Amino acid sequence: MITVPDLWSLGQYELATAHAAEVPENLQLVLAQRADAAFQDGAYEVAANYYAETEETFEKVCLKFMVLTDKRPIISYVKKRLSRLTTSDGDRSQGDAVKALIIWLIDLYLSQINMPGKDKSWRESWQLEYDEFMHESAVLECTSQHRTEVQQLIGQHADPHNLAQFAISISDYDQVIGQQLKAERYGEALQTLCKQPDLTLYYKYGPQLMEQLPKQTIDALMAQGSKLEVDKVVPTLIVMDTLEQREQVIRYLEFAVYKLNTTNDAIHNYLLHLYAKHEPKLLMKYLEIQGRDESLVHYDIHYALKVCTELDVKVACVFLQCMLCMWTTAVDLALQFDMQLAKDTASKPQDDEMRRKLWLRIAYHDIKGTNDVKKALSLLDECDLLRIEDLLPFFSDFEKIDNFKEAICKALKNYNHRIQELQREMSDSREQSELVCKELRQLRAQRIGMEPQAVCDICDLVLLVKPFFVFICGHKFHSDCLEKQVMPILSKERSRRLAMLKQEMETLMAQTIALANHTAEQQTKRTELKTEIEEILAADCLYCGLLIETIDQPFVDDWDQVNVEWE
Repeated sequence: MITVPDLWSLGQYELATAHAAEVPENLQLVLAQRADAAFQDGAYEVAANYYAETEETFEKVCLKFMVLTDKRPIISYVKKRLSRLTTSDGDRSQGDAVKALIIWLIDLYLSQINMPGKDKSWRESWQLEYDEFMHESAVLECTSQHRTEVQQLIGQHADPHNLAQFAISISDYDQVIGQQLKAERYGEALQTLCKQPDLTLYYKYGPQLMEQLPKQTIDALMAQGSKLEVDKVVPTLIVMDTLEQREQVIRYLEFAVYKLNTTNDAIHNYLLHLYAKHEPKLLMKYLEIQGRDESLVHYDIHYALKVCTELDVKVACVFLQCMLCMWTTAVDLALQFDMQLAKDTASKPQDDEMRRKLWLRIAYHDIKGTNDVKKALSLLDECDLLRIEDLLPFFSDFEKIDNFKEAICKALKNYNHRIQELQREMSDSREQSELVCKELRQLRAQRIGMEPQAVCDICDLVLLVKPFFVFICGHKFHSDCLEKQVMPILSKERSRRLAMLKQEMETLMAQTIALANHTAEQQTKRTELKTEIEEILAADCLYCGLLIETIDQPFVDDWDQVNVEWE
């Protein structure tokens, strides 16, 4: 009978493996013999596969393969052993073994990829195999947990490409961008920045990218839109060593102001400063868009005026001084370079006296020392607040009066016309006064006749039995009935005043009864109190005036109380 040892001694390894399959000890012997035979024949990768299936100690097998120049057999063997560990459940020590194998495999792969003297195809072949290995689930899980050790190992091999790829695989974009910038691969760094979701990296690496790629960096920032906090982008926007950088900074600030509608004062002040220093025309456009209401603009007006003054942007200074109502200063400044601007500025104040004062400054500047009569007359046409007599002091004492003949005649005609208008107004006022006096006399003579059977319009009881009020419209009310109706309608102040007057009246009446007589002073005081009480109660007819004024008020003020009462 032929035994298993006989079969492998004859080289029948397949048949020996089949016979030993049911006995694990025999199977291990057969696999070990096959591995040794393959190793002796130089079939190292085949030997590696068989050794991986045996229980041969890991260290012993590795020592055999480490002496070989070709590292693929040992890599195959370690990967096989790693596969056996990851497909079986194990304790903590097995997890440490998995970590050790993966770290070693990474070291072996990187040694092959970066081996000196090898051609491109060699490196690409090993790189492809390495990439496949690094994307295996067990490897990804392990390297994510031990990222620091892996990054240090890759760094020791001075392999920035694979270091960046590893950082991407574990989403460590901060490390990726940092490495790319360190290697001066600015385009790749910007692409990585745009692909990752962490907005804080825009704030961190924006200034470095702005130095090298101004337009592309600003494009990336604008692409994020309102996701970025504009004030945190400022460190990127202060990089302005070149003309292109300055133009791109202004472009982003305009985007933030006009598209994102930011109200951040610092951003607006920064844009205003850049405009004032480099683009004065755009500054005026910006100021006009912001408007002239000091409470609605988003920049600091006093800071803006200081900047424009230092940079000698006179048009903007006039604009800002007008916003601050510094009219005299604004006109004086405008007179230095633009007469029309000075005239427009002088016409803006609402106060006529201020406008007249400003126009007189313009007249003094325009006429004094020149004695130009035509200019003086044109100023009279432009401002209706000026008169010829206001301008005459600006001319020399020797100026011929003939030059002002037409203007003086026109002024005299205007004065004559104005006098006639005042006379007509006085005549109309006199007629109105006489008409009012006549109506008052008629009212004093007016009488209202009362029938004995007349009743109160509120309680329908006989009117004459109690004190009452009769209005010109014909409505009649008892005093107490009218008071009850008017009290809820009165304001709080008038209600308190009425209560105080009634209390004073009661006190006065009590003193009069106690003394059994009353003095003239008490009589006068009583009359005054009575008159004021009547003015409050009977200021207007209840039906024709007071109730009509309350037509827009709700019938019920406190619905909660009403609901409680109804329940």
